[in-house]
Amino acid sequence: MSFEPIIGLEVHVQLNTNTKMFCSCSSKYLNVEPNTFVCNVCLGLPGSLPSVNQQAIISAIKLGLSLNCKISNLTKFDRKNYVYPDLMKGYQISQLDIPIAIEGNINIKNIEDKYTNIRINRVHMEEDVAKLIHDEISGEVLVDLNRSGMPLLEVVTEPDFRSAIEAENYLINLQSIVRFLNIGNANMEEGSFRCDANVSIRERGTEELNEKVEIKNMNRIKAVSRAIEYEIERQTEAFKSGERIIQETRGWDDLKSESIPQRSKEDAHDYRYFPEPDLPAIKLPKKFIDEIKNNLPELPEKKFFRYINDIGISEYDAKIIISSIEKTKFFEEVINSYKNIEPKLISNWLNVELNGVSNNNKDYDLNKMKLSANNFGKLIELVKDKKINKNSGKEILSNIYFTDSDPNELVEKMGLKSMDNADELKNMVKEAISENDSAIEDYKNGKENAVRFLIGQVMKKSRGTANPSETEKEILKQLNE
Repeated sequence: MSFEPIIGLEVHVQLNTNTKMFCSCSSKYLNVEPNTFVCNVCLGLPGSLPSVNQQAIISAIKLGLSLNCKISNLTKFDRKNYVYPDLMKGYQISQLDIPIAIEGNINIKNIEDKYTNIRINRVHMEEDVAKLIHDEISGEVLVDLNRSGMPLLEVVTEPDFRSAIEAENYLINLQSIVRFLNIGNANMEEGSFRCDANVSIRERGTEELNEKVEIKNMNRIKAVSRAIEYEIERQTEAFKSGERIIQETRGWDDLKSESIPQRSKEDAHDYRYFPEPDLPAIKLPKKFIDEIKNNLPELPEKKFFRYINDIGISEYDAKIIISSIEKTKFFEEVINSYKNIEPKLISNWLNVELNGVSNNNKDYDLNKMKLSANNFGKLIELVKDKKINKNSGKEILSNIYFTDSDPNELVEKMGLKSMDNADELKNMVKEAISENDSAIEDYKNGKENAVRFLIGQVMKKSRGTANPSETEKEILKQLNE
């Protein structure tokens, strides 16, 4: 008997509005004293009245449109009733039957590297809950209310995923869309982009949906992928051994790489939803929606294909560049300012050389980089025009990473200008050969490494300013005289 996984994802996107969803408390709650940004609305105290954050509505429309959803002309809020320690009011303001966006779709790569269409069931607005802190020493549970009331968008898919890799690619795409729209930072590690996965299995070829398990507490995209793979294997083994799969919520332990039962899974009726009495329904005029639509930025998928088809860089380079909105802006600024440089060369220096400087120095962080697109372009131009060689370019790049100094001035100051004096090169090659008799013998014995060794000696003498290809020609010429 062959089984196939049926997977649906629910992603909570925390928005970067200045205030919370239904009150004027600041949303900048990270790294501040616990229980600082709290008011009577956050706590749902008697007599307090919520009001809707307009910027959150605009952000919801932006995301809905970007996922090809229909935007509701009339939407409303509902009370979702449940009693957990992280919910002070005993209910959460959310949306049930008239969410702000419905029936969308997004294309993602599957395990065969082909595109699969994932249907978006809905995007709805709600408020976040408080943060629980488990003190392992005392065994007590502490509550920080600063996060309570933060604006969230929940993106719910249909159960269209058939593998962990599809889910992983979807999350990467959704994360990029959120960042390109500038409606949130979508950082899983800090909890502003949270994913729950609903996983079930069925016999291949059938259409019946079996009991599903919801997996929570995944703080990285790779953790989501691992959790899904584990749950598919667990359910398959259970099914084969005759065990019944029960509908439940399970937590993911990334250290142990296993899911752990938490509680039975609730259905909508368990939450006793009813319309939020303190908030009126919201009308969204077509003109208002169209204005937002017409001002959407170019999204990652469209940018990806433009980079490949119009600009002419590789799929690999395009994928790396659009993974970061900062890198995308930097790349476009360089290619727009230096049209005389091939975009392929720019993308190579951005993805390889610039990343190499960052990766080889623990204090170097792309987010802290001071290098401007203008000086980065100047540096690439110097290498392209053979005024300096590539090694000198790397040395200068490391130097201007934090200083943004003019590369032309540094070339003169550091004496890195490429050697264009043929007589000087001849003399350096002659010296290198005369100082390395063993290399001459190795060359005569057919060892190709001898030439590379001599090139290295000349490069040392010239402090990296000699042209490697010209140096090789001169070495071969002198060795064969």
